[in-house]
Amino acid sequence: MLLTAQRVVSPRGARGVNVYQYVHGSSVWTRVPDELLPDTNPGELVRQWLEVPPGENRIVSYLDIVAPDEVAAPDVHQRLASLKHYLQVTSTRTEVYWDPLWVRFGSAIDSRILQTELGALAGHILLSLTGHRAEAPAPGARGG
Repeated sequence: MLLTAQRVVSPRGARGVNVYQYVHGSSVWTRVPDELLPDTNPGELVRQWLEVPPGENRIVSYLDIVAPDEVAAPDVHQRLASLKHYLQVTSTRTEVYWDPLWVRFGSAIDSRILQTELGALAGHILLSLTGHRAEAPAPGARGG
């Protein structure tokens, strides 16, 4: 599973955080295999929570988390809640293995608030997964 949060700015100046959930299918690992990292294989998009419609947006910051699809929801929630304390961000791009997860954070914002931005993006993912944000239909989904 890939969970990604992106703080974006649209060409018209709209700002917000978009969150996406992708799945890779059943797989067990102790460390995320390279072939399941987002740049190689993001997986199949299954859910999205959009504050700014996609298309030509500029990504200001992002948080990518790869975990086994079968990981228990409470485990993911706990990791997201503690990520800001686990990962001490010292540069505008950080990538770490947090077995069995893989985490990547990048940002073009002021370096003095990187830790705050990391926590904010993790919070957006957590709120999305727990149903506290309105879900948008996944591409190709038919509405009623």
